[in-house]
Amino acid sequence: MYLESFGLHPRVLSMDDYFVERRDNPIGEDGKPDYECLEALDLELFDTQLAQLLNHETIKVPTYNFSLGKKEFKNDYYPFKRNILID
Repeated sequence: MYLESFGLHPRVLSMDDYFVERRDNPIGEDGKPDYECLEALDLELFDTQLAQLLNHETIKVPTYNFSLGKKEFKNDYYPFKRNILID
């Protein structure tokens, strides 16, 4: 609300939505999935979408379905003037 009072439009991209598919998640030294390592994130998709946003392109934002262990692409993110991206 504070940013909106200045005419800015904060938008959130959650890193939780950029996890790799569960079947592709790295395994830690203890033999369990390692959700904290950098490889647990789909950085290629994040980088691509961030570049598209910086070029004022519309993207289909993933939402990670933790029950199914995969990303679902349902929501469009439309860049417009005075957006502020928050992660």
